[in-house]
Amino acid sequence: SDTTMGRFLHFFDTLEEKRRLSHIKGLMALAAADGHIDDCETDIVAEVAERLHITDDEVKRIFKHPESIKFEAPESEDERLLLLYDYVVVMLADKVIEQHELSFCYNTVEKLGFKREFAHEIISKIVSDRDHKVPMDTTLQEVAEILHR
Repeated sequence: SDTTMGRFLHFFDTLEEKRRLSHIKGLMALAAADGHIDDCETDIVAEVAERLHITDDEVKRIFKHPESIKFEAPESEDERLLLLYDYVVVMLADKVIEQHELSFCYNTVEKLGFKREFAHEIISKIVSDRDHKVPMDTTLQEVAEILHR
């Protein structure tokens, strides 16, 4: 019947939303890792939220109650790479990459299911590509190649 179908569609909607919120939650945790969230970092998180079609209200809620969202790594590699890319971009927002942010990023590489031995190379690549204004999809493509050597 129609009602069953509607229920499933709704289920997928909320699943998708959970995943997007999880993505943002991870970014916020990173932004908050240095004990305070800079406006610049907030802007980048907002930018990512917009890319994921997350409303300002949702973002505010996440900032207020980050513990209310569980972090789940996406299944697809592309999505996980994008998440890592966003992490590094947020790290770069305040132009100083702190040691704890870096180790957070290394752990993130592992949490996202990538091999830790690639962490340094991948992160350095994202950092230098951003410096040289390399388009995101080019970087992601090349990072994927590093992972599959």
